[in-house]
Amino acid sequence: MTHSARWLAFFGLTGLLLGTIRGQSVLALLSLCVLLWILMEWIAFQYWVRFEFPKTKFERTLNGRSDSNGVLWATRKVHVVVRASNPIGLRAVLIVRDVVPEILSLLPINPASVSSSSQAKKRLRGVEWLWEKLKGIYDPEPKGAREKNEWRVTSRRKEAVFRYDAQVLAAGVLVLPGIRVTLQDRGGLFQHARFIELKQTYRILPHYSEAGELRPTIKRSNTLPQHGVHRLQRSGMGSELLELREYIAGDPPKSIAWKVSARRDKLMTRQYESEVPVRVQLLIDGSIQTRIGGYGGRLLDQINYVAASVAKAAIAIGDPVGGILVDERTPFLFG
Repeated sequence: MTHSARWLAFFGLTGLLLGTIRGQSVLALLSLCVLLWILMEWIAFQYWVRFEFPKTKFERTLNGRSDSNGVLWATRKVHVVVRASNPIGLRAVLIVRDVVPEILSLLPINPASVSSSSQAKKRLRGVEWLWEKLKGIYDPEPKGAREKNEWRVTSRRKEAVFRYDAQVLAAGVLVLPGIRVTLQDRGGLFQHARFIELKQTYRILPHYSEAGELRPTIKRSNTLPQHGVHRLQRSGMGSELLELREYIAGDPPKSIAWKVSARRDKLMTRQYESEVPVRVQLLIDGSIQTRIGGYGGRLLDQINYVAASVAKAAIAIGDPVGGILVDERTPFLFG
């Protein structure tokens, strides 16, 4: 019961008691009707909560995919759609809130831009967004902006579709646990809260910088060039001749240089150059000092950005990339 229902029941009981003691039948009858009305509303609300609402199905999609597992990229926009459907119809007042972790930053919407479109009016009929009371404290956006992960459904319908946009702040793991639903009757006398488990786990890959066009250069000396833009020479079956050497048992016959062998009176073998991929091994510091701060502003996020940029440049040139995440517990190898 809400505070309104409690006060209404209190005045009804008080009126019924006073009407009975003082013999005022009209007051007692009106108070009894109020109490009976509250009782009938409670019975109807309990029937909806126990028998009709469990048939409601919720579905969430991220960028058009409803898989329980997936991959997203940091600093990119995510479009979330939540659908609620019931074959009988959503009769009571529903307050639906998608539980969003802190790794996602909700993008506000200007209500003036929504109300100017007739198509948006038709789509949002019966659905009202709840304004955040402390909007000016938690979000520096103008007062006209509002967050979109909470809605209020007031009209009866078999299906309701809710949409909102968010931005992934940093690399890591995104877990969307479920949806919080609050049911209310039409008179606002009763309410019931439930948590609908709808778990989705996404792996967030770090953002990277485009290095532009990369052209490999030949590494002829033992110096450390830029990662991913060099190549070494080794013997192989390429197209460029590397050197000539004496024939060794086991060399393929097609590699024998017959003209040179005739001049030198001994078998000579051609060796062609082949690119040697240089393995790039990245050591990433994941200690507690790098994880202090909010998502997107931690030192670990900057380290991941640099590591992903170097890995992207190395992979573009054909070098294999590996990495080791080192923290205060145990090293974790990936690659």
